[in-house]
Amino acid sequence: MIVALPGTAASIEYISKFPESTLYPSEQVNLEFCIRDLSFNEKLELNTQLIDPVWTIEIKDGGETILLNGKGPTFILPKLDSKTVTVHLSGKTPIDISDKTISLIYIIDKESNRVIDSRLSKVYGTSSILQIIYKNDEIINDMKLTAKTLEKDGVNVTDIQNKLNEATKLNTEANNLYNKGDFISVKRNIQNVEQIISDIDATLEKAEGERQSIKQDKTRTQAIVSIVVVLVIIVIVIVLSIRRKRVPPRKKL
Repeated sequence: MIVALPGTAASIEYISKFPESTLYPSEQVNLEFCIRDLSFNEKLELNTQLIDPVWTIEIKDGGETILLNGKGPTFILPKLDSKTVTVHLSGKTPIDISDKTISLIYIIDKESNRVIDSRLSKVYGTSSILQIIYKNDEIINDMKLTAKTLEKDGVNVTDIQNKLNEATKLNTEANNLYNKGDFISVKRNIQNVEQIISDIDATLEKAEGERQSIKQDKTRTQAIVSIVVVLVIIVIVIVLSIRRKRVPPRKKL
């Protein structure tokens, strides 16, 4: 993706993709982009709200490559004339109780103090992660109750129960990892749990269709049995009636 810098001849080409989903605390972020056609009059300041950021700058001028390194939230590029600059930035997302939106990268023209470009990303707070774990636990328990109902109605739920047991195990592990502050492992477990929940949800829909089919079969069977019973009773009544007619009346003494 190429972004033209307003008021300048320069442009930015983002090589790495920006995160599309919400990031987790202490998650590693790596960005790479090129700034092209800078003029000598432009002095750019690169900023980030990532934690412990590391900058690696490659400046190409013809066949020569100059490497610059830096740490910290800000890196000021030297004034350059028609150079191509490749920026590598790595850092981690902050840890906070509440959700927050941070600037992964924002670029300022120091000459005019204008923000030339900015890329934002949402980061989960620790309280939100705990709520996700609790919510998944509620969903799993609700699914277990649904599975029991299906089983009572004659549906085979062995596969569903096995998946629910696996989801329970992973969600419990996620809670333990949360208590240890290992949020990256928590993210992996939560993603696995949510994938299993999604799979179970699709399976439950099919199982519900099977349950309805079983109920319909039972209803039809009960109806047939009822009809047969009625017919048997009618036949018995008819037979008894015929027998009574055939028996001669007793003579009076």
